[in-house]
Amino acid sequence: MKQMRDLFDVRGFLTLFDAKMGPQGLTRGKILHADKNIITTVGRQRVAQLITGLSTDFVNQMAIGDGGAPQGDLLVPIVPVLADTALAHELRRTNVVNPGVIGQVLTFTATFLTASLTPIDFISPLNQVINEAGLFCVDNALFARKTFPSVPFSPGDRVGVIAEWSIEVL
Repeated sequence: MKQMRDLFDVRGFLTLFDAKMGPQGLTRGKILHADKNIITTVGRQRVAQLITGLSTDFVNQMAIGDGGAPQGDLLVPIVPVLADTALAHELRRTNVVNPGVIGQVLTFTATFLTASLTPIDFISPLNQVINEAGLFCVDNALFARKTFPSVPFSPGDRVGVIAEWSIEVL
């Protein structure tokens, strides 16, 4: 008789939208970046702990940073690894809003405004960009990380970005 085994996996996908100011406030503009991400080793451990009741440290924050690509080549992101525990250079962290679950997909959304940062917050004030994002648990554990080609992030470039992170449990 053939042995059967259920497989359990967690996968993520990050979409960054250009934030546009409209009559109803901030809305999603064009997609700036969309791609799968890694779920860190700690993130996978957190899922197992949540299932077994050994943890209550759920995902509740998202962050952006500018350390996801070398300053000399801002369009070539550094590949994240499973052992990552933080962003390389975190610029801003915020609570996610309206987390939702549809079927086996969890969705987290956060808005980051360019006006909340000053040039000296960036690694290089001449390169006001974002090129990494992270999804964090209540205890500040990095659940998921994504690096991407740099996106200009100054008030002269855009109002901000709206980040939507989907986590699928397979």
